[in-house]
Amino acid sequence: RVLFRSVFNSNNVNVSLSGNLTNNGTYNYGTNTTTFNGSSQSITGTALTNYYNLNVSPSGSLTPNSNFNVNNNLNINSGNLALNTYNVSVLNNGAFVNNGNYTSDDVNGGVTMAGTSQQQVSGSGSFDRLVINNSSGAILESSITLQYDLVLTAGLLNIQSYSLNLGLNSNIGGSPFSVSKMIQCDGVATSLGVDKLFNVISSASNFTIPVGVSGKYTPVQLVNFTTTSIGSISFNPINSYQPTVDRKSVV
Repeated sequence: RVLFRSVFNSNNVNVSLSGNLTNNGTYNYGTNTTTFNGSSQSITGTALTNYYNLNVSPSGSLTPNSNFNVNNNLNINSGNLALNTYNVSVLNNGAFVNNGNYTSDDVNGGVTMAGTSQQQVSGSGSFDRLVINNSSGAILESSITLQYDLVLTAGLLNIQSYSLNLGLNSNIGGSPFSVSKMIQCDGVATSLGVDKLFNVISSASNFTIPVGVSGKYTPVQLVNFTTTSIGSISFNPINSYQPTVDRKSVV
């Protein structure tokens, strides 16, 4: 266990913790990397603990006690970052790589990309609630699966040719959407696009997928639809003329 009661200056030296962290003072992280690599770890104390680079690498879980910021890169290498009602904001041009797991309440918690230039998101892990709040947007560097909501507060989520998989409990928040606030695909027919998994829907429902390509917002709206079994629908806008469509008949 590590206890900060006054000021801990890291002098830009990397710090690894295998136990719990209690911060009742000030953690001056500089430009270091802080790594949690114990079993089941917690962050407590009366002071807010922010980080420059943060590596989450426990064999079990890491549980913070407040919202916090990562000023550069956030890496979840293993285990579970148990955010509960709390939110971690990745700032500046920091990247988010998730090869583990993070969980939240899907209302206030989750990971927010809140930088000032385009940020990268990638990883093979399980993604929970993801918020894009960056006017320069975020870009996928791998296919990802969201278990809970995608919230487009500001900026694009550019998925390139990768797959954005939205689970049973995933909705898309942040409307109204536009050409500058949407899920942007690369517009190529061989790309993977967006896949949404639906549960059984017995009463007529609506669902909007705010997709488009560079400079074009072309949302898909499912209106008054029902389902009798669990299944998925895939969407991939193609940025080219479809020769089999009679454009004179399209309204």
